[in-house]
Amino acid sequence: MLQAIYQKWKQKEEQGWFERINRVECQYGGTLILSIAVILQVGSNKEVDMVSKWMEEDFVDWDNLEEAWGWFRGKVIWGRIKVTRLCKVFYVLTKMVDADYS
Repeated sequence: MLQAIYQKWKQKEEQGWFERINRVECQYGGTLILSIAVILQVGSNKEVDMVSKWMEEDFVDWDNLEEAWGWFRGKVIWGRIKVTRLCKVFYVLTKMVDADYS
């Protein structure tokens, strides 16, 4: 139900699925990738090591910007929903940072 907070999606019915609204930009565009970039830049090595290990497991070259960006944009099933890998990485990294400062 995360789609309910985005202006790019609307619910078809009261309890139905969501559909994308054409020609509407996401109000959160760029937020996740910028947050991930900051965490990887100022965080500890464990965050960087984890993300680079995931990429390595998927045969993605960390130093190749197009490959890395394609990997982040890739879809994964997480729980019972389909999300971009960017969402999953953001969540895991923020939980790690939160644990470090709790």
